[in-house]
Amino acid sequence: MARHLNRLPALLLALGALPVWAGPRDAPVYPRPYAPFSRKYEIPKEARVILAGAERFELFSLDPSLEGPGGKRPTKPTGKRFHRVKVLGQTSVRDPATRKRLVSALREAVRPPTDAVPACFEPRHGLRATRQGKTADLVICFECTQAEVHLPDGKQEAFLLSDAPARLFNQVLRRARVPLAEPRRR
Repeated sequence: MARHLNRLPALLLALGALPVWAGPRDAPVYPRPYAPFSRKYEIPKEARVILAGAERFELFSLDPSLEGPGGKRPTKPTGKRFHRVKVLGQTSVRDPATRKRLVSALREAVRPPTDAVPACFEPRHGLRATRQGKTADLVICFECTQAEVHLPDGKQEAFLLSDAPARLFNQVLRRARVPLAEPRRR
């Protein structure tokens, strides 16, 4: 028995070198948000200002799958893209009350990071708001609870959020007859 215990450190070292499982094998492999997470745990101020007084407000339905026809990966991206992700459809949100509900739901969903930040990023929603010629784009993955923010000056930030607003975002898209991406296969 003592002889086998001598091998324990080597076994633990070998196991530590194995790759960690990060999700289903058929999950799309989008890069994680490349922007640093906001240390203030909030939507960046510039984006909040644009969202609050936007003259144009567009909601996108995105498809994070990387597969093309016949289940094959395309060599070149085809179709319209919103920050690397295929666009299934979009709608302009003209109703001020609906805009306010979407922005409020998003702000209330922001959360501080925990020890476990998902290793995936499979965005199915996007938001583009324009105010006085400045545009803020949000690429949102409610399943992975992460969002990227693309600011007018080219800066990019990211923040974590809950999945609570997903239902409202989907309702607005469905009402506009915009198709939704298939939910993630688990």
